[in-house]
Amino acid sequence: MPWRLNESTAIGSLGGSRIDVFPANPERAARLQTQLAAGAAWEIAAVRPVPHHSVTPEEIYGREDDLICRYRQTQSDVFAFQLDWQLLPAVAPFAGGVELWLSVQTDLLDSQPELEVTSVAAGSQAWRVLAHSDLSDEPLAGGDPRDLGPAAMICHSETGSGDRTSGLWLIEPSDQCHARLCSPPNSAALSVRLFGHFMEKGVIRRGRMRFLQASGEIRDADIAGAYQQFASSPLPLTA
Repeated sequence: MPWRLNESTAIGSLGGSRIDVFPANPERAARLQTQLAAGAAWEIAAVRPVPHHSVTPEEIYGREDDLICRYRQTQSDVFAFQLDWQLLPAVAPFAGGVELWLSVQTDLLDSQPELEVTSVAAGSQAWRVLAHSDLSDEPLAGGDPRDLGPAAMICHSETGSGDRTSGLWLIEPSDQCHARLCSPPNSAALSVRLFGHFMEKGVIRRGRMRFLQASGEIRDADIAGAYQQFASSPLPLTA
């Protein structure tokens, strides 16, 4: 099975890539690493609900390459949310990675839920933030480009053994109007908030991200290629 679950951890592996997720504590970052860059682990996708949430698991299970984690809306919460992790195969120059599908839903007549996602670069190096216009000539439909959140974050790091490794964090183009960077750019720890708009009972709002790892440094053309491939990829079956 691609996912192995125990009391506290879900371990996903596909090819030479491995990710450790902590479903009972989504505010704890998952660890993404590959065999090609020993000793380099990227602390990705620590998810903090806003406002404060009890983070009570409703169901956690694996299905082929997917790990589904749903957190219920208790009496002390204003919304429920779900995290769907999907393992990604290696596509050169990347050694593998994971796609994260985030969704929020409320039983209230009026709420403004947000999910804050934080990732820390391996070796505490600084991320470089890229906009959609840096990666594609195709304009995004609707919205002022100045109001769009980040499209990609890239970081190159060196392990203790001297190996070079790269991490790439992508936000799906149609979700950038619902995303905003809420930490200083060029930081080792970056936080992005999703959603935050008015929601009413019965509405579900979703967003997608990808995290890819490579050995060595990756070219700007490969970053743009990964971004455009993500933009054209079908929605996951767990949507």
